[in-house]
Amino acid sequence: MESLPRRYTDIDALFLDDGFEYEEEDTCEINRWCEYSREIELSPGGFVFRITMRFEITISDSSSGSYNCNHTLSSPTIELEIEDSAGSGTINKFLGACELSVGSYRQIKRLIEMATPQMPNNPSEATGDNVSR
Repeated sequence: MESLPRRYTDIDALFLDDGFEYEEEDTCEINRWCEYSREIELSPGGFVFRITMRFEITISDSSSGSYNCNHTLSSPTIELEIEDSAGSGTINKFLGACELSVGSYRQIKRLIEMATPQMPNNPSEATGDNVSR
C-alpha cells in the first residue's frame, strides 16, 4: 500500500495514532494475520462504519536482524462494514460489508474524514438557537 512508512514499528505507530485498534492472530506460526480497525459512529445511536485493514504478518527470528527486519506486513485487505446500533450503544444489526480497492493510506484517511460527523463550531448551530427573531 502506497504512502506507508517502510518500518513495521512506524506503520504500527501511524495506525494507532490515527485511532485504529490492533488485533493479532494468537498463534506461534511465523505467518499470521493482524488487523487494525476503527469504528466511526455516524450519529449518536445510528449507523456505525468500521474500517478494517487486515495484513499478513511474517515474523522471523533471525538473531542478526532488528525488530523491524524480522517483522513484515504484506497482502493488505481493506474492508468496510456498516452496522446499526439503533440507539442502544451496542451493535444490534449487521447491515453489510464490502472489500475496498484502496491504493494508498491517504485514501483511507480521506474516507475516514468524509465519514466522520463534523461538530459545529458554535453550539447554537447544532440546536438552531441562532435563529433571528
